Amino acid sequence: MQILLPIALILLIFGGSISGIIALFLLRKLNQRMFDVETLLQTVRTEKPFTTAIPAFPKTETTSPPKTATEKIQPTIESTPPLREEKPQPPPSPMRPLPLSSTPRSESASLEMILGSKWLNWIGIVLLIFAMAFFLKYAYDNNWIGPLGRLCIGALTGVVALIIGEMARKKEYNILFHALSGGGIAIFYVCTYFSFQVYQLTPPSVAFFLSILVTMLSVAMGVIHNARLLCLFGQIGGFLSPILLSSGENRPIALFSYLLILNFTAMGCAFFKQWREINTTAFFGTVVLYASWLMSQHYDESQFMIAFTFSTLFYFMFLILPLLRSLVERAPSSGESLKLIVLTIFAAFVNYYHLLFEQHRTMLGFVVVAQAVTLLVVYAVWNRRCESDRRTSASLLVCALALVTAAIPIHLQFYGLPIAWALEAVLFAYVGMQFERKIMQLFAFGAIFLAATALLANLPLHTVEFVPFFNRPFGSWAIVAVACFIISKLQQNCDAFNTEPWKRLSVTSLLIGIFLLCTLLHNEVSSFWNVRMDTIGVQTASLYNDASLIVLWALIGLTFVEISRRTGASICIPLACVAWCIGLILIFASFGRQWPDHMFPFIDYPFLSRLLFTASLGYGAYQYHKMPFPRSHADLQIPICSVLETVAHGLFIVSLSYEIYSWTHSFETISSQHKHGILSTCWSLYALGLIVFGLKTRVQMRRIIGFILFGVTIVKILQIDMSLVQPVYRILSFGACGILLIVAAFIYQRYAKLLLGEDDADGKEVES
Repeated sequence: MQILLPIALILLIFGGSISGIIALFLLRKLNQRMFDVETLLQTVRTEKPFTTAIPAFPKTETTSPPKTATEKIQPTIESTPPLREEKPQPPPSPMRPLPLSSTPRSESASLEMILGSKWLNWIGIVLLIFAMAFFLKYAYDNNWIGPLGRLCIGALTGVVALIIGEMARKKEYNILFHALSGGGIAIFYVCTYFSFQVYQLTPPSVAFFLSILVTMLSVAMGVIHNARLLCLFGQIGGFLSPILLSSGENRPIALFSYLLILNFTAMGCAFFKQWREINTTAFFGTVVLYASWLMSQHYDESQFMIAFTFSTLFYFMFLILPLLRSLVERAPSSGESLKLIVLTIFAAFVNYYHLLFEQHRTMLGFVVVAQAVTLLVVYAVWNRRCESDRRTSASLLVCALALVTAAIPIHLQFYGLPIAWALEAVLFAYVGMQFERKIMQLFAFGAIFLAATALLANLPLHTVEFVPFFNRPFGSWAIVAVACFIISKLQQNCDAFNTEPWKRLSVTSLLIGIFLLCTLLHNEVSSFWNVRMDTIGVQTASLYNDASLIVLWALIGLTFVEISRRTGASICIPLACVAWCIGLILIFASFGRQWPDHMFPFIDYPFLSRLLFTASLGYGAYQYHKMPFPRSHADLQIPICSVLETVAHGLFIVSLSYEIYSWTHSFETISSQHKHGILSTCWSLYALGLIVFGLKTRVQMRRIIGFILFGVTIVKILQIDMSLVQPVYRILSFGACGILLIVAAFIYQRYAKLLLGEDDADGKEVES
């Protein structure tokens, strides 16, 4: 008898509250009907003068004899003006304010209905739950009700909520139905949690079974009554149950069997309803619970087969789940289904990599091939059932081929995680191009960015000796770089990327690929010499390293020049300039190192590498001068060519001077006086050559550089040679430089007009 009184009080409170809410809904519905009736009555009253004026008109028109037809015509003509002047015109004036006044009334009424029906309803339910919780807490604190009685009260409350919610649904109170049914399902979950976790009245197996029943009840009600929110609510509660009902024991078979049951309910929803949220929730819920167990302390190598078996079952399930209804009805699929399939492929790939890479590495490549074979089977079934949906067929085939392609580097033990990100990025880009979905292109960009970040985290590439270009790190980097180029090409072919902001995304993907490829080549060459420092010596390895990197960046710059020349890609022009800037930094950083035993000048690797780099600058200036620039960058053509050629001449002079200095410094027989004399002579000869070359090609800039170099030589002779060189060598320096200056002046004066294209009909010397 002590239990009956609290139960009666709870039923009274709960029933009274629900009755009040229903009465509130009925009252609002009656108010709305009264408002509609008043509006209709007002409309009828305003239209009443029209109905009385129409029968009055035929009464006035009485025609008795047919003889005087002409006389009867005149009254009808005279009676027409009254028709135009008739007084039904005033009634429209009171009708005009009616819609003006009724529109805000209806808007305010709809706002009032939203606030009154939805917000008050949910707030009332929440307050009611709090009131019941406070009452039950008070009852529990005073020991009115034991644990079993408390659970019975909770279960009874949930049943009452479901019954009243069903009654509300039959009366078309859908909002109240959702609120009460969701509240009842939540109460069932809470009771299950308390029965196991708080009061220990039920074992774990019974608690899981009860939560499965609650989830299936919620999903069934959602499917039957077309209540998506209710189905989603039950599904979320089902995935939260293993967390809330966790006892701390390691029972993976029970956990994964429970997840299989939940996913089968999701497959039922996918079959009867096209609710994408259900599929997505099932996928992410399964991934979170599986990954949390796999990363926890419970997993060890003895449970490998359990993890592998259930992850394979989940992979099969989520391949079928998004396409189930389309396969049954032979209807085309949506882009969201393909997105879920791509996520499934990626999640399974990462899981297999985590399970197999350390202990079962030889199996990994075959498992990835098995993934691809499964996709090919799905592709064959889809192609047979839905022949018209070519986009989905092509996407499934590309996914399968991508897995087969990825299986080769994975079997060769390349970097698994960056390749997985790159694979997912390519699949997202292809599916986004097929279905013209920009969001998938964003996913592709994010995935390739993560792949690039994962590669950078694995630097340095090598710590021991290796075979250049034929090793696992190089192959992994190359695959991700090629994936960037493929994504950029797919994004360029996507019609949704025609607008300017989206074009930058494809350019960014291309730049990421170029950055990865250049970084890969730089690190590969640098690592080749760094790991050999112990065998060939630090100084020798450093000199070879500098020379190799300078040659590499010279070739990269030349590659960009050729690409821009052959394809007209304007983006390669600044990329070539960036490559040359990096090469210049490496050149100036290498000037501090001297070649040991410098016997012969101009034939050592450092000087030859700088000479090749200088030639690449000159070739770039020559090609950029010939090729047509885009209109948007046409004003930069001459400055770019001038800067490149000026830097090439300056770099050659500096490299030549450093080579002469290093060569003379390594021989004790050659004094510093000889060194300064040789430098002055070389500078003067090069300045003379520049002036002659500038006159021949009619390029003023080259002649100006020659003049500047002559000026620098004269300053050197006056400031350095005068003080350091002995009189004999001083005479030679001054004499050689003076003769070269006179020769330059003679050539400039004698052939200036002819070489510059000026008129010189007589062929005489030009007077100074």
